[in-house]
Amino acid sequence: MSDRYIENVLKKVRSFIESGEYFIAGQYFLNLSRYGTEIEDHILTTITSELSDIYRNSLGRVKEYKESIDNRIVADIKLRTQELIDFLLDKPNEISKEKKVELFDTMVFIIFNGEKIQYETSVLERARALKKGILRDYLL
Repeated sequence: MSDRYIENVLKKVRSFIESGEYFIAGQYFLNLSRYGTEIEDHILTTITSELSDIYRNSLGRVKEYKESIDNRIVADIKLRTQELIDFLLDKPNEISKEKKVELFDTMVFIIFNGEKIQYETSVLERARALKKGILRDYLL
């Protein structure tokens, strides 16, 4: 890919993911999504907007619940994200149908497991709030 801005941002994202700063990585993905919209790169926009959602909303709270969340899923999401970053860095002009299917499967995996983590953290947050007495759990 010839766009230096995209290359530089993806390198920053990669370093934030490796250091566990998922929310910041999500913000950079969001910036790339906006940039993809400006330059009318639909693939860049689609991939980075979904990754932004997963990293900001689902993985952003992982540090707080590190012991309660399956770290293998987080590691798999990070690995698949690295594959997507590699694809975006070397994106060809034409993408084969097989590659599109592979990208779709990767995105489905990341989104499904990211949403699963988001659900698990919301359950843990609710349990913490109930324990502290911030929320009351009433049966109607």
